[in-house]
Amino acid sequence: MVKTCEISFIGNPLKVCYSGRKIFGRIVLHLDQLKTFKKLKILIYGHASVRWSTGSGKARTTHTDNIVYLNQEIKLMKASKQQKELILPKGSHVFHFEAEIPPNCPSSFEGSHGHIRYKVKLVFVHSILWDKAYSCPFTVINSLNLNHHGTNLWLPSKQEAVKHIYKWFKSRPLHMEVGIPKTGYVPGESIPVIINVRNESSAKVKEICIKLALKVHCKLRYSKRSTEEKISLTKVKTINRKESSFDVHEIINIPATPPTLTDLCKIIQLTYSVRVEVKLAGAHTSHEIKLPIVIGVIPLGIDSYEDDSGSPPPSYKEPTYMTPALMTVDNEHEQDVSSSKFVPKYPLVSCV
Repeated sequence: MVKTCEISFIGNPLKVCYSGRKIFGRIVLHLDQLKTFKKLKILIYGHASVRWSTGSGKARTTHTDNIVYLNQEIKLMKASKQQKELILPKGSHVFHFEAEIPPNCPSSFEGSHGHIRYKVKLVFVHSILWDKAYSCPFTVINSLNLNHHGTNLWLPSKQEAVKHIYKWFKSRPLHMEVGIPKTGYVPGESIPVIINVRNESSAKVKEICIKLALKVHCKLRYSKRSTEEKISLTKVKTINRKESSFDVHEIINIPATPPTLTDLCKIIQLTYSVRVEVKLAGAHTSHEIKLPIVIGVIPLGIDSYEDDSGSPPPSYKEPTYMTPALMTVDNEHEQDVSSSKFVPKYPLVSCV
């Protein structure tokens, strides 16, 4: 029987890998008695999956879709036609593996209605009994280079909006202008936000909220069904102002988070924006401006922040907004050998 199974990545204790590159690892298997099997293999597997429900009761419908991005098999041992089964003796056994992560693999992600997951599995194949597998998750990062983006992310972004407020059959405008110096950023950078408010109405500005927002869009490939989730990555900042006209200068720090995802995955899309909302006193509705931005991995003006040895950036962090996930297994005969619930880790630059 298998006592323990340890899956590690050589020179990569955090198990963070980049698409388009090779991974190297080893599996240490400890048996407290001999193990019989027909075939022994290692699988490196990755997929995107979405799942949500609509309706209730008998009308409740569950919508699901799944895309496999990585499914590589490494054959370790296999019984010949003359052999009924192989025997692995009691004790410790070490197996090494290497595999290339395809360049089109999207970054790992954990959401309420969808996820993108990758894992390594050691699989015992039996001729009669169910196969038995031992798996361990790892993070994949697709290196979105902001310098190679289709649009010029160096250009500043500015939007203006006017809200007309009515009182006693008369309309008075509330003008708001929001600007940022560029539209391409990486986690660890800061976004300077400049807000100009000119309030010619009788309504008072109660507060201004500034936030960095992530929109998670999950959809099906063969249907128009979709669902969205909006997440605030930064703490909402509240500013109380009594003047009718004023400027606001604020800084938004970008936390660890996956890069923008729009093309690589057909069922999960991740988009970011800076949102500024003016809340008015009384019964008046709020007024919001949204500035779309792109979150990448390689910052503007830098071809690569790797050193000459090719090692990845040293700082990786888990997003605080992601809920640790208990890795689902393909069947009841698969065991997750990781020590805790899984949260992907993303690079966080210290200074750009």
